Amino acid sequence: MDLIFSTIIKGHFQNSRGFADDVCVVAEKLVAATRKLWTATKIKMLPTPAKFHYIFNLRDMSRITQGFINSSKDEIKAVPELIHQWTNECYRVLPDKFTNLEDISWFDNQIVSVAREELGESLSLEV
Repeated sequence: MDLIFSTIIKGHFQNSRGFADDVCVVAEKLVAATRKLWTATKIKMLPTPAKFHYIFNLRDMSRITQGFINSSKDEIKAVPELIHQWTNECYRVLPDKFTNLEDISWFDNQIVSVAREELGESLSLEV
């Protein structure tokens, strides 16, 4: 799965398309971060009778990726802009289904944790 999404990301974020080197490097790291965040959400937020719509599948991962590859070099000139775009797409797709503040709070902590793990301490501050 990482290979598929990495290929998509590498195809979009290239120097020849006008993206900075550091943006291209971080964009590739976001594939693993997205997968980890999606997997953690899928495992933690299981459907229940009250939350029957808590169903997370590969389409969610695809929507996140598609959301931040739709950006142009004019929109993402630096790494913080890329991370903000990624964060926005993650929030748009995953916790949009959540029904209570406890679940949203869990996701807030999880996205920071995954960003710290995959991107490092300094870049996780951008989330």
